Amino acid sequence: MAARPERWARGGLVTTNASLIFNRSDAAYTVANGINGSGTVGIQGGGTITFTAANGYTGLTTISGGSTLNINGQFALGGSVYGGLTFGTGGGTLQYATAFSGNGSGAISQNAVGVAKPVTFTGTATIDTNGNNVTYANSVGNSGAGGLTKTGAGSLALNGMNTYTGVTTVSNGTLQVSGSLSATTAVNINAGTLLLGANNVINDAAAVTLGGGTMNTGGFSDTLGALTLTANSTIDFGAGNASELTFTTLTLGSNSLNIWNWTATNLPADADGGVAGDGLRDRLVFTTLGSLSATELSQIHFFSDAGSTALGSEAGQISFGGNQELVPVPEPTTIFGALALLGLVGYRERRRLGALLRRA
Repeated sequence: MAARPERWARGGLVTTNASLIFNRSDAAYTVANGINGSGTVGIQGGGTITFTAANGYTGLTTISGGSTLNINGQFALGGSVYGGLTFGTGGGTLQYATAFSGNGSGAISQNAVGVAKPVTFTGTATIDTNGNNVTYANSVGNSGAGGLTKTGAGSLALNGMNTYTGVTTVSNGTLQVSGSLSATTAVNINAGTLLLGANNVINDAAAVTLGGGTMNTGGFSDTLGALTLTANSTIDFGAGNASELTFTTLTLGSNSLNIWNWTATNLPADADGGVAGDGLRDRLVFTTLGSLSATELSQIHFFSDAGSTALGSEAGQISFGGNQELVPVPEPTTIFGALALLGLVGYRERRRLGALLRRA
């Protein structure tokens, strides 16, 4: 049934027990009427539809064909009788109204009484938080082949065990992962921040592309696939516990990698006699990394804070446990003090530190 929104916007309840389709190409169109019934609702045509009422339909909502559905809360999708959401062929966008309130929370992974509901990514699901902070407590994706794109200011927290197999992209704001992205094939951080909320939350084989954004460990550790930079980008080790990020390979191109909030000193890994993951220092590890050139090492910059206080002028590369680890190399003026520490570390560590200091 084709929608006639020019009538519905004037008032009156709409009841659907079959399939109600909004096929609009309008840049912005508001449906103020309430929608009830057992039927489904489809958003298609590539335009933007805004639901402002507290709706009571129980069927599935599908956004497809690059369309956008703007909501001011969960009750726009059914509230306590919400039936679930699918991002269909061609994908679509769920956009939250600016500073929304009064029509329920922003949750779409469950209904208003806390019952989990299916959220399926057949196509790419774009979530525009639009300045809001939204949490999905349950899983999203439903093993669909589509990906997830986080856009808009504000944050989206994924606390469930998410099962979609497509690419995860951060285009703006913050995407926090405290549950898991165990099946995502790749992670692209083009702008904004991907924030880890627990250990080992991302598929170990997922390739990570930093395209100008920030990967923030949040004090947690993870193992991932290849790391590639397509623009100057940042890895932020954050405050709190030391973190360990492990990748397979590193491709910098002509781009700079800035390492923020690095808690280690200008010493090689484990100069304190500890072991990997002992929580005493941050680590950036690569399992199949060849020898980086002097130019590549000069493109990697370590900071003890958010980009103001440099730890040396470039990175050093050392072997540890069969892997390669990147560490900061001290400035020449700090070499004497570092050499004085050689007597405090074992023979193996002295050899590593000496090699790095001779590079400086």
